[in-house]
Amino acid sequence: QTKTLQSAAVYNDERKEIAFFVLNLDQKQDQEISFVLDGFGKVELFDHQELSGYEPNAMNTFTQPDAVTPKTTPISAAEKESLTVKVPAMSFNLYRLKIEGEL
Repeated sequence: QTKTLQSAAVYNDERKEIAFFVLNLDQKQDQEISFVLDGFGKVELFDHQELSGYEPNAMNTFTQPDAVTPKTTPISAAEKESLTVKVPAMSFNLYRLKIEGEL
């Protein structure tokens, strides 16, 4: 059985950022995910790009190059505080977190 929530993370030392790529394969249910970053000190969730709301077979073409595009999604104060976010059903997401201070 395939897990419905897949993720990967990338640390950019030069920018002092962590990027989380999160894919929710569930066709009906949103999923909740928490970022636990104990070894990084103070972090702030500052960017969320989301690709969702399209038919599963939707795609960009030469005649419709922007048929499927990511959108910037607002980050609530509660999400910034808890580092817990709701990942919409059938979506691909990029969450970027800024690391404050030295590691």
